[in-house]
Amino acid sequence: IVQVLLGSIESISSSLKLAASIKELSEPVDSIVVNAGSHWSLTSSLNQDGLDVSFHYNYLVPSLLQRELQNL
Repeated sequence: IVQVLLGSIESISSSLKLAASIKELSEPVDSIVVNAGSHWSLTSSLNQDGLDVSFHYNYLVPSLLQRELQNL
């Protein structure tokens, strides 16, 4: 069974909501694909949490999801 779950990872709180939605699935989770495209720029831009967007998407969100979902 393949299930697709769409969610926002724009902020820490929306990433945690996505993790909570994944935890509610009735089937076991074997793999997760996080495909977040982000605009790359020479200047730093911040998200609503005040974090650099590149850091947020490339490091923080995958680490956060892994931590939240590691026991599934």
